[in-house]
Amino acid sequence: MPATFSPIARAERRRQLLTKGLFVSATQPVARRASRSPVSGALAEMLRRLASEANITSPKIISFRVELQSIPARDATTKKVFAAAPAAKLPEGGAYHVAISSHSASDLPVKEVKAIIAKEFNGKLISYRELFSR
Repeated sequence: MPATFSPIARAERRRQLLTKGLFVSATQPVARRASRSPVSGALAEMLRRLASEANITSPKIISFRVELQSIPARDATTKKVFAAAPAAKLPEGGAYHVAISSHSASDLPVKEVKAIIAKEFNGKLISYRELFSR
């Protein structure tokens, strides 16, 4: 039997994957849905204008904050992985805003979906994408 199929080798691969997964979760930011819509002022106006230009009527706006996870180190493996994580914190202030609208197409039983996904950094819109269903 090849060595890579042995139970010991499998356990070692799984341990390495766990360690890599913990490291990624400790060092990479994630998007979390904002409890309230933080879109206001000029950013909200820009998002409404983009939605209007894309023929999105009455858009629902959903916001997501990008933040670094804070996971408590509970065991020796986790503490070791977190100790290897970079000490410098990533820049704060990133968010994604989604303006979405869906309605039934005239003679088809499917809904037509239109969306604008806008990326915000420090209160300014830095990029956006328009998405349309087929």
